[in-house]
Amino acid sequence: KTCSISLVTGGSYTDPYCNSALTPSTDPDGCACGPVAEDGSNSGYVPASELFFGRGAIQTSWNYNYIDVSLALTGSADTFCTDPDLIATNESYAWGAAIYFWMSHVKNGKTSHDSVLTDASFGGTVDNINGG
Repeated sequence: KTCSISLVTGGSYTDPYCNSALTPSTDPDGCACGPVAEDGSNSGYVPASELFFGRGAIQTSWNYNYIDVSLALTGSADTFCTDPDLIATNESYAWGAAIYFWMSHVKNGKTSHDSVLTDASFGGTVDNINGG
């Protein structure tokens, strides 16, 4: 059985969680988007283990977040760029990624942590985490 909808169009792959304009050498940076099978019975297939969808306690998503978390937790951009599943399969990385995002991701001038401290409300955290 095969999927009827492919994310491959004209040989180029579109991953909704991978901004292909961002690479390890751009500023801002991001993990390189993975290859897609171009022919044969696996045409259009990309292993889930190579995609940058939500993983971990606060669902790390997008290639630009994976590279930043990788640098913060392991000192190497390559760790989570080459094996994003580590955030889902290693509890230290799952919680470490969540804490990193909670303390460092800024939206509207505040981190999630700042929102709880200054606003005494989780409303700002929801916007910070889910609102971009």
